[in-house]
Amino acid sequence: MIMRVWYAFLDLLFPIRCAACGVGGRALCQKCLEKAPSAAETGSASISALYRYEYPPIKKALWALKYRNNRTPAEIFGTSLYEHLLEHAYELTTFSRAPKDAAVIIVPIPLSKKRLRERGFNQSEKIIEECKRLDKNKSFLFANDILCKTKETAPQASTKDRPERLKNIRGCFAVANPEKVKNKVVIVVDDITTTGATLREAITALEHAGAARAIGIAIAH
Repeated sequence: MIMRVWYAFLDLLFPIRCAACGVGGRALCQKCLEKAPSAAETGSASISALYRYEYPPIKKALWALKYRNNRTPAEIFGTSLYEHLLEHAYELTTFSRAPKDAAVIIVPIPLSKKRLRERGFNQSEKIIEECKRLDKNKSFLFANDILCKTKETAPQASTKDRPERLKNIRGCFAVANPEKVKNKVVIVVDDITTTGATLREAITALEHAGAARAIGIAIAH
């Protein structure tokens, strides 16, 4: 309740506008999103991203989602992600040992209970909620009860050294329902990836639980 009041106060004090063109009501309008540069390669075959994080409008829109609980970026990025998933659905399942008729499972990177309580929401969940809303043909399965965070870690953004990032996040994820991912393709969604450490740890946990293939997709890199 306190966080909702705080977010409402921020919106009143600093109205949301497109980070690129200034149009009111949206942190990033669709027209400006189409101009955003694609993300560079992450250096990992199992991790990819849609947009370049250094592009100011993308960075500002993600900030509005993550720290102001603004719904518009989740809708915009969720739409982009869903279109990407549909475009690449065939190759996701072809190069795996999953049965041909097995649905691809989409899961968010989870927050710790403490972080979720402080923030009041999970930004990655909001993005896949939009994907689920768009998925009228039930092309994918969406679940937020599969992957869980088992220990509190320092925010990766505050950990600048790569070895420290890897150490900080190591072994922090677990699969609550291994039977749900066994012999399935699982896609883990995060808002931002830098070194890929967080997504790699999630992928490792899913593979150890029996997933036929696990990959990570971030909105920005």
